[in-house]
Amino acid sequence: VIGVGYLSYFFPILKDPLVLTITCVVVLWIFVLLNIVGPKMITRVQAVATVLALIPIVGIAVFGWFWFRGETYMAA
Repeated sequence: VIGVGYLSYFFPILKDPLVLTITCVVVLWIFVLLNIVGPKMITRVQAVATVLALIPIVGIAVFGWFWFRGETYMAA
């Protein structure tokens, strides 16, 4: 549900409550069907989701390291 809410920034049509509700129900049923297929499938989906969630965190940590200046905090 939260993920669909985030997508409304990129897809303004999702700001309509009816479209948002229908999209949330469809996404929920997709995950229900994946769960019915079996634990192996949902484990793969969860692994992909975890990797996708870690990409921006690792990217900020790695690339942010080059722009970090300790002097900024020491002067405060």
